[in-house]
Amino acid sequence: MSRKIKVAQFGLGPIGQSSLRLLAERENFEIVGGIDIQPALSGKLVGDVCGLPSLAKAKIYPTFEEMWKKVKPDVIVHTAGSRAKITFEQCKPMLQKGLAVVSSCEELLFPAHRAPKETVAIDKLCRKSGGRILGTGVNPGFVLDLLPVCLSGVCRSVRSVYGERVVKRAGIGGIQEIVERGKGGACGFSGVAVTHCSFVRMEDWEGDRDAGTRARGSRHQDPVLFG
Repeated sequence: MSRKIKVAQFGLGPIGQSSLRLLAERENFEIVGGIDIQPALSGKLVGDVCGLPSLAKAKIYPTFEEMWKKVKPDVIVHTAGSRAKITFEQCKPMLQKGLAVVSSCEELLFPAHRAPKETVAIDKLCRKSGGRILGTGVNPGFVLDLLPVCLSGVCRSVRSVYGERVVKRAGIGGIQEIVERGKGGACGFSGVAVTHCSFVRMEDWEGDRDAGTRARGSRHQDPVLFG
């Protein structure tokens, strides 16, 4: 059997813990550690926090640097934010070591939209160190961008694409709070703009830069619409 891929988890919130449980089911992965800034988690076992008794050796560290002194993962799964600039800063030490980083950060689907200078800098760093970073997920990353691109691949021409994101449940505060915040323009989805940019790029369209701008702000409440 080939060597297992050593994986560490950055961010041990609900998404991070779910990611670890899924990884624990795969025989080709070995979970070697976790990283989280919460002082209460530092030093604890990943297995105890995530309810995985089989992970008896993997510990949680406060920083990547502390973890690197003890264990050397091949891949970091990053689930600690939605903003490209912050995510780049968090992942920079990992990329300097030449590691592969897979992140759920929405803006990493098309980071040049919100963090153009940082994107160029990270690209240069990865080319030098051999590191790589991938932003992926269900939305954005698949449902409203990659999937329609694949489905439209058999079409002779595409004039427009319509996609709608519907929130049916909320983890914090409940639906009513989300609705009230949305009325005041305080609640939005950071992936709308990058979905637009990535789709236009993948379809090789000229693109509507104004549409991308309209989709940027937290006041955007309309369905995603291209064309």
